[in-house]
Amino acid sequence: MTKHEIFFSTDIKENLLETLDRQIPFPHQLQRKSLIIETDELSDYLPEAVKVLKINEVDLETKKKSFKVLGYSCASCANSAETVLKYVDGVYGSSANYANHSVTVEYLPQLTNPEVFKSSLKEIGFDLVLDDNFESANQQRFRTQKRDLILAGFFAVPLFIIGMFLMDWSLGQYVMWALCTPLVFYFGRHFFINAWNKAKRLETNMDTLVALSTGVAYVFSVVNLVFPHLLHQHHHAQIYFESAGIVIFFVLLGKYLEDSAKNRASDSIKKLMKLDEKNVKVLVGQQIVEKLIDEVNHGDLVRVLPGQKIPLDGKVVVGTSSVNESMITGEPIPKSKSLGDMVFAGTINVEGVLDFEVTKVHSETYLASIITKVEDALSSKAPIQKKVDKISSIFVPVVISAAALSFLVWYFVFNNANMALLSFITVLVVACPCAMGLATPTALMVGIGKGAQNGILIKNAESLEKTGRITDLVLDKTGTITTGKPKVIKAFWKDESKKSILAALEANSSHPLAHAIVDFLPQKEFINIQNFENIPGKGIKGIFEGQHYLAGNKQFILQNEIEIPKNDFEDSENSLVYFATEKELLGIIEIGDELKPEIEKHLSEITNQGIKVHLLSGDNALAVKNMAQKLGISDYKGEVLPEHKADYINSLKTQKRVIAMVGDGINDTLAFTQADVSIAMSDGADVAKEVADITILGNDLSRVKKAITLSKNTTATINQNLFWAFFYNILAIPVAAGLLFPSTGFLMQPMYASAAMAMSSISVVANSLRLKIKKINT
Repeated sequence: MTKHEIFFSTDIKENLLETLDRQIPFPHQLQRKSLIIETDELSDYLPEAVKVLKINEVDLETKKKSFKVLGYSCASCANSAETVLKYVDGVYGSSANYANHSVTVEYLPQLTNPEVFKSSLKEIGFDLVLDDNFESANQQRFRTQKRDLILAGFFAVPLFIIGMFLMDWSLGQYVMWALCTPLVFYFGRHFFINAWNKAKRLETNMDTLVALSTGVAYVFSVVNLVFPHLLHQHHHAQIYFESAGIVIFFVLLGKYLEDSAKNRASDSIKKLMKLDEKNVKVLVGQQIVEKLIDEVNHGDLVRVLPGQKIPLDGKVVVGTSSVNESMITGEPIPKSKSLGDMVFAGTINVEGVLDFEVTKVHSETYLASIITKVEDALSSKAPIQKKVDKISSIFVPVVISAAALSFLVWYFVFNNANMALLSFITVLVVACPCAMGLATPTALMVGIGKGAQNGILIKNAESLEKTGRITDLVLDKTGTITTGKPKVIKAFWKDESKKSILAALEANSSHPLAHAIVDFLPQKEFINIQNFENIPGKGIKGIFEGQHYLAGNKQFILQNEIEIPKNDFEDSENSLVYFATEKELLGIIEIGDELKPEIEKHLSEITNQGIKVHLLSGDNALAVKNMAQKLGISDYKGEVLPEHKADYINSLKTQKRVIAMVGDGINDTLAFTQADVSIAMSDGADVAKEVADITILGNDLSRVKKAITLSKNTTATINQNLFWAFFYNILAIPVAAGLLFPSTGFLMQPMYASAAMAMSSISVVANSLRLKIKKINT
């Protein structure tokens, strides 16, 4: 396909964008005066009504880059940033991400650059970060946010006390004025700034309603305090400083809780990044040159010493060793590596020296792909919050319209300026979004606390909503249903008197299988092994009292021309260690992974809820088959890499199933990103726990069942809270607008509007607290 840039006679407007969206079924991007499209057949798709000035073939490759952005306060902020950048000349596409504080831009470098993006976003109140200082800038912003919340509390608490209990105090109204002013205009300044930026683009969001309601309540209160008879005929004019100030405080609290959760989520990316090596030993001729990882190219030869992380993906050209690939496979037993075998970034070289040829540079490695996919997954938005955003997008303009309509009707139809102003203010006050801001955070806090008491750590609202709707549970094997530690299963001995010699021999090795054997064969006497030799990827040798002994894998024994007689271990799916002299076999040790206690009972409880269980593992297929059959699991798969687990989950999701993935290793994080709900065991990798939506303490699978019940309870509470948050508004707005006044003479005063708003908040908090007494063990 060919890229074309089409220039028009006038600036392209939104209606043309909609027309082209319907008529051009291929990638396109509107500029202010041009359209960039990629197609072979151009003329068939252009609207006839559009006058084209010229069409140029654009023989340029676009560049795609992500930038961090400071200043997002809600999802609609990210949408605004995305929209603005789409209309920058030379931009082919943009996608903003509120949760990740970022925007990704695809653009033609010859026509534009990041400095233009930064300038465009600055016009609407955002700051594009062009260097690597986003993390420090974001942390500083978060610390400032926390400080402001604490300081706001010092003003909000006495304001609330005076407003509720000390209204008869003669100086109380002036003290409230003094307390409310910094709350509204300093701590709440961002709401007014964001509302103004939105207003300039003829848009609204929750900041608009916060700014309008608190601003009007504040101005109304100041006017009534300074000019008590201007708007009221009552002896005591009403003031609502406490409503304006407390609303600001509660919305700040909600934002702090949300940002705190997002900061915790970003820790997973930092921990994945720590798996990267920064410096690489590159072989140049006969010399070893240390380079930065980004300076290494395809085909370079890299040397890795024992105990070091493998920095890049590549193919072994020299050396043999054992490599701990638990980051990829989840299996604790290292794999032997020799000429021609692949090695992967982030895995650990256990024993020998390896030289490998780089096949994938830093940005292309398997680890880099996992980091990218996990980062993308963490940026997704919780469905419940999407529901709130959608309702809010309708609710805000409806409230403003209702307030304006009530003013116009009273002013022009009934010729009553006083009633017009009162109804306008009352509608805005009664619609104050305090309860809306509390609806999700309060239920979430109580639900998280309840879960923590029961060993269930819940990260986000999405998991609370989806866990209760799980249809399939996908289990990793190692560390999830097994202990995750190599352990001797059984042993064969031709001469049991030689056990202590094998224990002494293995005590000299750092291999995980050696540790399992040493634990199985405690030494009763000191045995001095001489001339100990470690043969990486194969086994070990040593001499005791003039006799040569060796231990290792089957190939190692056969290479030393030692016969292995027919035995009961030949069909074993577990790892086998052979022990022999230089002439005959002395013993065979089978090492595997044990099932966790009561695992059958826990799985039975889960399946009794109608949930189908699947088993996936990087272990060999026979081991996985035997374990699945033992546990009564009909759907299983062995020898799977992380991307295979993710593909398996995606195949289930195409069947409209709700999938939960339970795992404990770095190798499970990619599958976590694809699952609807991800659950990590507490003794697993830190990265897995950070990425997961839920972490199970004590590694007890019975808590998965409890998490499902807790999810149902918490999700129901959030939905109830949202209902009550809007119910008071929907019921009170017509009354506040004066609907009942012509027939009954009743007009809701702002005082009653404030009380209704308070009742909405109280009902939300009380309903959330009910979660504490609901049982989740049944």
